[in-house]
Amino acid sequence: MINEDIILPFKITNLYLGFAECNGILKILQNHLLIEYEIKDGIVNLVKSGIKQIKIPLDNVINIEYKKNIFLSKIFLSLKTLKGLSDFPLKENNLILIIPRKYSELAKVYCSTVNLKIAENKLNKLEN
Repeated sequence: MINEDIILPFKITNLYLGFAECNGILKILQNHLLIEYEIKDGIVNLVKSGIKQIKIPLDNVINIEYKKNIFLSKIFLSLKTLKGLSDFPLKENNLILIIPRKYSELAKVYCSTVNLKIAENKLNKLEN
């Protein structure tokens, strides 16, 4: 049984030439990844976009990978298509999310869980 209760906080810094940042959470749904996020100005944190949601079908996910170095922990989410992600800050076909250090172990579990769900979906399609 896959744990769908994992909620992983993330942020994206240096948006709009360093004048804004994005804070949000990642969650696993039945056959989707849910991203809830808010973009706010990086100077006084007063201007906010309001909370937005994006559902990414697991069929659209190529891979999710956790990488950690001395300074940062990041999740790289590679996608087949960018449809439905026009408002979200992307780099090529990847979402690159910074994970707070205290959630690094949870990020590893999250990535493993998502990759397992992707594999299960592919297996189910082959069986059908």
